[in-house]
Amino acid sequence: MRIKKTFRGNRFDLDWNLQACDDRGLLAEGRILNASVSGFRFVTRNRYRLRDKLAVQIDIPGRGRIGCNVTVVWLNPPQENEYEFGARFTDISESELQTLLDELSVIARERIEKLLSERGISDEAGLVSPKLEAA
Repeated sequence: MRIKKTFRGNRFDLDWNLQACDDRGLLAEGRILNASVSGFRFVTRNRYRLRDKLAVQIDIPGRGRIGCNVTVVWLNPPQENEYEFGARFTDISESELQTLLDELSVIARERIEKLLSERGISDEAGLVSPKLEAA
């Protein structure tokens, strides 16, 4: 599925592993620090340039690995021999997008339930069940 619109979705802090390969064939290991339905922030020891196109494999704990293509949309100066980048999804299959959405939905639900619990609020009506849907 080609992602045509760009928008900034809700970001979820994560610690997922990824492998990225650029058009020069340079393979890199890295970590995703946060993600949304539109893209993710990641760190790696490899340096990329703005607008670099990457083929990535993302390890989602408990769900397996998904593959997609992304474009580097921002970068930060290196810190402690790691570069930090922002990537936007440009091509992802519907099934892999649904896997990502399902996991982000679980994370959102867990965080809402934790917040309610910390504030002593009950969800007896079962209203806490966010479900993100593929466009």
